[in-house]
Amino acid sequence: MTRRWFAWPLAAALLGWPLAVVAAPLPEAGTVETFEYTIVEGDTCAAISKRFYGDSKRYDIIHQYNPGMGPTPHHLEPGRTLRLPRVATARDSGPDAEVTGARRSVEARPASEERWSAAEIGLDLFRGWRVNTLARAWAELTFRDTSVLELRENTLVIIYGATSTTARRSTTRATLDRGALRSRLGELSGGAALAVETPSAEAQLQGGRTLVTVDDTGTSRVANHGGAKASVRGRGRSRKKVVVAERMGSKVEPSRAPSKPQPLPPPPSWSSDTPGGFVAISGRGATVSASWVAEPKAVKYRVELARKPDGRDVVTDAEAPRETTRVELYGLPPGTYYLSVASIDADGFESPPTEPRAITVTGGALVLPDGSEAVLPAVADDGTAPPPLRVAAGTVLRAPAGTRCSADGDASEALSLGAAGPALLHCRGEDGLDAVLALEVVPWSIQAAGAAIETLPIERGASASVVIDVAAGEVTPAALEAVAPAGYRVEAPQREAAGGWRLVVHADTDAAAGPLRLRTGAVELGTIALAPQSPPITPEAAIEPPPPTRWIERWTPVRGQWELGLWLGAMVPSGNLELFRPRAGAPDQGWTRLRRGAADLGLRAGWFPLRVFGLELEGGLMPARTIGDKPATLFTVRGHAIARLGLSNVTPFVLAGAGLVGVSSKSSALGRDVDAALHVGAGMAVFVHRYVALRLDVRDVITAKRGIHTGITSSFEALGGVSVTLGRGRAGARR
Repeated sequence: MTRRWFAWPLAAALLGWPLAVVAAPLPEAGTVETFEYTIVEGDTCAAISKRFYGDSKRYDIIHQYNPGMGPTPHHLEPGRTLRLPRVATARDSGPDAEVTGARRSVEARPASEERWSAAEIGLDLFRGWRVNTLARAWAELTFRDTSVLELRENTLVIIYGATSTTARRSTTRATLDRGALRSRLGELSGGAALAVETPSAEAQLQGGRTLVTVDDTGTSRVANHGGAKASVRGRGRSRKKVVVAERMGSKVEPSRAPSKPQPLPPPPSWSSDTPGGFVAISGRGATVSASWVAEPKAVKYRVELARKPDGRDVVTDAEAPRETTRVELYGLPPGTYYLSVASIDADGFESPPTEPRAITVTGGALVLPDGSEAVLPAVADDGTAPPPLRVAAGTVLRAPAGTRCSADGDASEALSLGAAGPALLHCRGEDGLDAVLALEVVPWSIQAAGAAIETLPIERGASASVVIDVAAGEVTPAALEAVAPAGYRVEAPQREAAGGWRLVVHADTDAAAGPLRLRTGAVELGTIALAPQSPPITPEAAIEPPPPTRWIERWTPVRGQWELGLWLGAMVPSGNLELFRPRAGAPDQGWTRLRRGAADLGLRAGWFPLRVFGLELEGGLMPARTIGDKPATLFTVRGHAIARLGLSNVTPFVLAGAGLVGVSSKSSALGRDVDAALHVGAGMAVFVHRYVALRLDVRDVITAKRGIHTGITSSFEALGGVSVTLGRGRAGARR
């Protein structure tokens, strides 16, 4: 029976492959005569060095004079030009190896130091350097001849270079203290051997791939995975040498001779139903699955995911129990990967891996019903499976470019997910690659007070208010729209501080039953049935009179109130009021004083967005006379802000504003003139009815004083008025 196995999450970071051949500094121009060589089809570094310098191992000269060639092994492109010296230069004394791959915690230190430091990609390794991988880590070391050692987790390797130049060219040496390493001899090794020493054995490896392991007891195992010549001898008294043929393995216990080579277990075979493509959601990555057919000789399996077809650049690896025939990998970003599985038998020998299963991950995005892109938490790197991918109904899968997805229906580049429940989406790209995405579509729920709300009772001619919670799993809408049927009016939903939405619905006196539709964007989230009810009919004898309301609280000001009014009062103009048209040659240029009393009448309009604050505009006339008994009409246009107490029918207030004050008269009186004016005041308004208010104001009108730069002067106003109040609503209650 197939089991699901959640063994590890994928590292979200992409591991690079920056393998650089170490070369001596480029010679200064003019010190060595050079020429340009154009690469032809079939050229290799070894072939070029053999042609021009008589030694296929002098590829270091090519690297030395062409530092921009990039990582090895080099794939030389025909037509590219190389710079080469006419004669061979001295061999460099570069490092023995280099760190060309690292995942998670990899440490290194030279033999002369006790302190470990992080082994970054590109670190040069010289004779005696130690490299150590910690739990769940992986590293790759590349020698001068491009031979490669791959270190699995909890592995310690010591790098050695021979003391003579000849030995350096013929043998690469390393000591495996514990753990596991896999060797791959490079194309530039020229048939040289890789010597690996362990606490219990000495192995000679040449070509192909070989796996050498050391367990906790010190027992060494050499497994020839193919294409290699391998031999091993013990480090005890017996120096017997055993040749390990392809797909064979030999075990060496401490102080013992190597065991007779035995066949390695066969690798498992892939199941035919394993998909080759998956869709990654931005922020979360892809969940990739694969399954295989159980191998009877396996007691456990080793699974590796790499970025290269030959198994290099390992992204993640782990061992699985024998019962496991399925693996799931989490958080995989877009890219192409290669998955392989090997069998491990009861004696600890590991088979060659299966043929790599190519897996392509393409990137997609989830667009929520409100139009925003879903932001999903990254997969935790702690070995646990992430929660299932749950999306809200109405979410749209935006497929990768050139890809169309479907869920047992028409394929689309923007697939809307409406049907609730588990869904397996199939996406097909222009290249014909099929990819899958498994998720669960969660329906929207509408609740009030923790329970589902299906019906909202509402009295005809009245209003109903309810706070609702709208969600689809962990998703809540950023915006909510309510659409009411005929006979109802619904206010725009308001977000409450606690996170819910407040709905206020008004029903007409003839409202009929109908659905209240809730939407976000173009997606309908659900409906609430509106159940209108007629006001209850109570026998007259049973009707109890409402409790009396005190008059002083009956017509308290309300928010959004309008007031239109007029006033009649008196004004006492200042004796130094500078309102006149100068006349040359006239006494005081034609200025004369106004009599101290004048009638004052006008109109006003005010709007109060709050009970305690409003804005007013006014226009007024003040028929006056000069001390010479000539008529002169004063007028004003002004506006002000008004603040009032607003807690009862009797409302004190204060105001302040600005405007214009002018005079209109014959030239023999004051002529015509207009000045700017400020005014402040206080008063009392009494709301005697829903629509009527009485009002008393006193004002100080501040204008310029007669003369040049003489300052300001004040005029006094006392106004009594009546206003019509609008906008109270039916109840007229305080809001």
